[in-house]
Amino acid sequence: MSSKKHITLAAILIIDLLLATILFVEIRRTINLAEMNAESTIRIGELESRQADFSGFRSVNSGLNGKLTILKSFLVAADEKVAVIDQLEELADLAGIKYVLNSAVDSEQISLDAGVTGSFRNIYYFLKLVENAGYWVSFEKMAMSRSAIEGGVWTGNILISIPGETLK
Repeated sequence: MSSKKHITLAAILIIDLLLATILFVEIRRTINLAEMNAESTIRIGELESRQADFSGFRSVNSGLNGKLTILKSFLVAADEKVAVIDQLEELADLAGIKYVLNSAVDSEQISLDAGVTGSFRNIYYFLKLVENAGYWVSFEKMAMSRSAIEGGVWTGNILISIPGETLK
């Protein structure tokens, strides 16, 4: 064989080795990029899952805030206490009974000791109006008696308690 053929063959061999090396390096780079892509895909999935969890927490939190707002609406705020007493007097007028506030105790809850006079039906109607006035009302004590002299008029005392916003 001639030396020209040997040189050509050697050159082709060197070029083949060079191309094989470049191909090997590119395959390794492609494998590394594929691994990085897979890791990135997993990480994106984890982040999307965490985002969904946070969205769920936000909706739960907003639901709790809504329920807390509803609960607070049943409690008496410090600046509403006098208005509640006035409202009870208005409800007594609406029910057609006499209403006298004997005492009011202001602590974590408002405790109102009230005297009432009227027909049993009207007193009962007053109690229903108080119950539906929008507060979390407890009738702690109730003492009623019927007068034989005044044509069946009922008189009594009622202790009404309404929790304030400071209740924990």
